Amino acid sequence: MRVGCFAHGAGVSITLEWREGGNIQSLFDAMKKALLLARVFAFAMAGPSLAENLAISKISSEPSVDTQSLSLTSGGVVRSFNVNKQPAVTEKDIAQASLVAVEGQGEQLEIKLNEGGRERFQVLTGESIGKEIAIVYNGSLVMAPRVLQEITGGGLLIILSDSFPKEEAQKLIDRVNKE
Repeated sequence: MRVGCFAHGAGVSITLEWREGGNIQSLFDAMKKALLLARVFAFAMAGPSLAENLAISKISSEPSVDTQSLSLTSGGVVRSFNVNKQPAVTEKDIAQASLVAVEGQGEQLEIKLNEGGRERFQVLTGESIGKEIAIVYNGSLVMAPRVLQEITGGGLLIILSDSFPKEEAQKLIDRVNKE
């Protein structure tokens, strides 16, 4: 029994070679090994993902292999969004994070992006004027704000809520500011 796995631009190919006379258990073991290898290769090829702690992504109007469906509940209404799996901005793009008091709205998370994050966020917001973008934390959609204009300054505020409480914001701040 031989198992091979090859990663390429279009995905991952798995090759199983089974010789006559082999037992069925060795075939199942080889299949398990091949699937594990495929997952490892696919994960390595994928780059940043929505599973990262904080990700900001484009929302697509139609589902595709490049999107995943995430839901957001607000005021008792559940809405589903087709969120691009490849985020424009990730936690690695944050230069600084802090809690700030916004008059009449309480505390919010203020994020300042590094140069690369600022540029990608500007492109994302420029392409999304009049549309919503996804702010995802630990794989869950926490906000889907509508973009009113291109944001060029590299800063944003995230409203604290049940889906993104102050404790989680503080963990993010501690991680970002530690680095």
